[in-house]
Amino acid sequence: MELNLLELFSAYEPEEALKKPLSQVELRHVDMEAEQRFVSAALYSEVYIKLSDWDTVQTQLCELYRLSRLELSVKYPPQAVETMDFSDLVEIISRGY
Repeated sequence: MELNLLELFSAYEPEEALKKPLSQVELRHVDMEAEQRFVSAALYSEVYIKLSDWDTVQTQLCELYRLSRLELSVKYPPQAVETMDFSDLVEIISRGY
């Protein structure tokens, strides 16, 4: 059974502009450590979602679920690069170093 991001975090209500894109983000793998209140999720999305939006979602999910840490790793198809904001591309490269 496949879940999407909003099904996993069912109590989360994203802002209106993000509801549709987030509802289409597929969960590929999830690790949870209850004692450490840590969640790591490998995600896949056909539609590019800006890094600033992901940062906001991550912060909101941590607060809502009282997580000490949440790691969201999103993969996109190659054609998604065409829709990326240049500043996100720079940020992705700098985060890698």
